[in-house]
Amino acid sequence: MSGLTVTEPSRTHPKGPVVRRPLIGLLLWTLLLLALGVVAALLWKAVAEPSAYVVTERGAVLTEEAIRGQFQVVAAFMAVGALVSLVWGGVVAVVMNRLGWALVPWFVVATLAAGGVAWRLGTWWGPSDPTAASVRGLSVGDEVPSALQVDTLAPFLAWPAGALLALLVVTYLSGLRSTARPPR
Repeated sequence: MSGLTVTEPSRTHPKGPVVRRPLIGLLLWTLLLLALGVVAALLWKAVAEPSAYVVTERGAVLTEEAIRGQFQVVAAFMAVGALVSLVWGGVVAVVMNRLGWALVPWFVVATLAAGGVAWRLGTWWGPSDPTAASVRGLSVGDEVPSALQVDTLAPFLAWPAGALLALLVVTYLSGLRSTARPPR
């Protein structure tokens, strides 16, 4: 099972026809993952519960409890990303298994790109941070949601972690399956 070599199908090949154009397959699966990044942004926006600023005489402020609630937005981003990547990674690991180790760096780069798409679109589509202009006309005591934010790189690592976990499980299970069959 050599990396990205292209071979012609053979009747004697034990696993059937070899993938003819792996780079085209990788590109198509990457495009699908980027589209799933768009879906993940919508899902993140739907499940995240951003903290609420409270309007005071001085402007919009976050209470101490609301500051702790900002973690929920990051946790939702990580959960959505890990789930999307886990499902995508499992399917791709089964379909493109002949590429072997070459899937690992590709999974990392592709899932980080999808995470970037989900983050960027989620922050655009989600609520924006309240500014002095956005709280004008509101009464004291009104609540204004904060923005969907991911402030560090660590939450993005949930995306490749999900895909690599799926790859690990599929590789392990396919190894068990191949050792369970008697040799011919």
